[in-house]
Amino acid sequence: MDELDRHLKHLAEIAKQHPPGSKGRIIATTRLLMAIEQSGKLYCQGRHDYPPEVYHDAMQAVRVYVFRLIDRYEPSAAKMMTLVNQKLNHEFKDAIKKLKKERPQHLSLSQAIDRGDKDSQQTLEDVLSGEEQENPYLSDRIFNIIKNDIDNAFKDKHIRNKPEANFQKIALHILEHRKMRELAQAWDIPEQTLYSFFRRSCESFRSLFGKYIKDN
Repeated sequence: MDELDRHLKHLAEIAKQHPPGSKGRIIATTRLLMAIEQSGKLYCQGRHDYPPEVYHDAMQAVRVYVFRLIDRYEPSAAKMMTLVNQKLNHEFKDAIKKLKKERPQHLSLSQAIDRGDKDSQQTLEDVLSGEEQENPYLSDRIFNIIKNDIDNAFKDKHIRNKPEANFQKIALHILEHRKMRELAQAWDIPEQTLYSFFRRSCESFRSLFGKYIKDN
């Protein structure tokens, strides 16, 4: 058992000494959770391939799991980090399924283009993120529309006080199948902020994309 395992075991034992639901149990378990999250040992496969809220939802489920785990945790059976990472990856997969199920509620190209062909079954966010590969021509058209930016609308749409963090750069970055975390690190902006800005921008540009696509 390494130092981290011993530390987590100790914190779990302290938490277990307090009755479930008591203030002492909550404080002790919160300390355990902080140690887990700050350990650098959390592993979630594909974490950066999806919006940050997917991982956040999975972690919230893990926190609830740890609170319920205290009374039945047996260090001799499994390491705390092993159990936590197993739960994290399971919940992450469930969060992905939830995201995909909810995706039809997002911005639809049918709303923007008012057409009934296969393109309209895609969401603008799908096309920009490269998740829909059945019609690459549509993706190419959108790439050129954003790159040319004839009205400077995409370049002018940026995060407050961060003109370099504009919709044009973010969208082209995504269309080139690159990771959002690269921009987050370069601009020192949380990924969640970039994703939220990107989605809001997709919504605000809905009619503009529709006009450009009809005209082309």
